[in-house]
Amino acid sequence: MLKRVDEAFGAVALPSVLEVAAFHGVSREQTRIMFDEVAARLRRELQRLTLSRGGLADAVLALKGQATDRDGEHGASSLSALVLGPPHAARVFAAHIARRARVSPEQAEALLPVVVEEHAAAVAKRAEPELYQIHVRIPAAAGGGPACMYAEISEAIRTRAGAGPFRRKVLVRRVRAAIADAAQFPDRGPMAWLAQGALTPFVAAWRTTRPLLVGRGA
Repeated sequence: MLKRVDEAFGAVALPSVLEVAAFHGVSREQTRIMFDEVAARLRRELQRLTLSRGGLADAVLALKGQATDRDGEHGASSLSALVLGPPHAARVFAAHIARRARVSPEQAEALLPVVVEEHAAAVAKRAEPELYQIHVRIPAAAGGGPACMYAEISEAIRTRAGAGPFRRKVLVRRVRAAIADAAQFPDRGPMAWLAQGALTPFVAAWRTTRPLLVGRGA
């Protein structure tokens, strides 16, 4: 249900998405599938990006790009851009969405930017309160609003300076945990992420061959 997305990420303007979907002949269930695919892609991209200190700083700026632009035209550093990528990658993702949701490529390309925008904005909104609590404890914080908040947290992560009461690794952990909670991905370190990626093919192969090796009744 789309309500599940709304409950998970707070006040999302789902009626506006459903209006666009209905205009293009996309059902509620097909729209839900698109939401799920977009959410999964953003989780993967943010989890990968936040594994390094520099990537985490970039992720904070992506949240800034999503939270502070009000005209819907986000720059290359926004969460929307992180999901869609360059034009060719966006077309490939739209084709994938079309297959998964069983809609036409034209329908997917028309609705995908709206779905991405809604979901990315919800993630940014969900992360904002915790990032604010981190920001007010940074001595260098100028208190100049959301734009300064994201920029100053990003700079503190990147330069390892001006982090105030946070120890060297504590700031990184706190910020990454805030983003992980907002996007709903596991807050794991690089080694756990790499181990998961290395084991996934073996797990998939075992699930395929296990019935042949031990019998289908096992």
